[in-house]
Amino acid sequence: MEFLEKKCLHNNDDDGPRWNDLLVVAGDISHDMSTFQRTLRVLLELKCEILFVVGNHEAWLAPKSYKEHRNSLDKLALVESACRRMGVHTETTLIGAKSSHPLWVVPLQSWYDGSLAIEKLEKYCRDFAKWPWTDFLRCRWPEDRFPRIAKSDPNARIPLGLNEFFLECNERTLEPVLEDAATSVLTVSHFLPNCQSLPDWKDLNSPVFLDDEWLDHGAAPTSAKFAKVAGSSSLDSQIRSLLNPSRQRLIHKFGHSHRPKDFVYDSVRYIHNPLGKPREREMRLISPNVDFQLVWDTRTGEVEGEEIVRYWEQYGGGADALKKRLVEHRKKRKKWARKQLSR
Repeated sequence: MEFLEKKCLHNNDDDGPRWNDLLVVAGDISHDMSTFQRTLRVLLELKCEILFVVGNHEAWLAPKSYKEHRNSLDKLALVESACRRMGVHTETTLIGAKSSHPLWVVPLQSWYDGSLAIEKLEKYCRDFAKWPWTDFLRCRWPEDRFPRIAKSDPNARIPLGLNEFFLECNERTLEPVLEDAATSVLTVSHFLPNCQSLPDWKDLNSPVFLDDEWLDHGAAPTSAKFAKVAGSSSLDSQIRSLLNPSRQRLIHKFGHSHRPKDFVYDSVRYIHNPLGKPREREMRLISPNVDFQLVWDTRTGEVEGEEIVRYWEQYGGGADALKKRLVEHRKKRKKWARKQLSR
């Protein structure tokens, strides 16, 4: 689950909402509806407004739910309905309309289409058709609308046309923002919008992926395969359709990769502030003290942050420290396993 805190002022207009904070959650709360709704209730106890964008985990089906949900589109519709019922925003929202720095917050649905795959890393993806990516096992899409790409294709098993379907759904979401060319915008998606947002893209100015230098962590096959299911360059095109010389700022918040990012690329700021897993925080792949990130205040505008391109290298000590922590983690796991067996 990914968090992003958005501050806004009390709106004293009688015809507008009185908000203190907007908390943006960019997907992957849970595949289980009970856990999903329970988590939203906990977040609502923070006494702030919440905006949610679905992730791939919300599309997962359990075998026992096949009768309840014909496919993953049905499941996502159920998630959307639960959000509306609980008062969680899933639509484009304008905050601070009469403040000095108003902001459009625009949720964008998407999927992955293989367009972020790195061609020179295909040598690590020869077994991609057999890769046990959970989406391939637990998502079910109407095959008459979204047939799976043939197993002989480099992007085998990715549903054909699914990302285009979601991007088309976004067109209505974008309409009010396109009509307002001046107000700043925060777009939100679960999936990654470009290669620069991939976990291992290290130099924002490099036009190519430098695998000999950047894949120094021992997990090259995983990085290569993840790029195929990371997101879509078409999503970035949709985000960038909002760029306008009159617009003060365009910021995009994404999730999915579990690797923190905060950088500006070609006039757009990209942010990923993941909660991640306990193991990832222990390994310093993510901040061990992860917290909400404030990015906008309707009194003063954008709140800048430190640039993050590859967190574990910048703040976690680099490859040697990462490998050392991995060894220590494995020792702890073995010790724990032995202790469980001895009971």
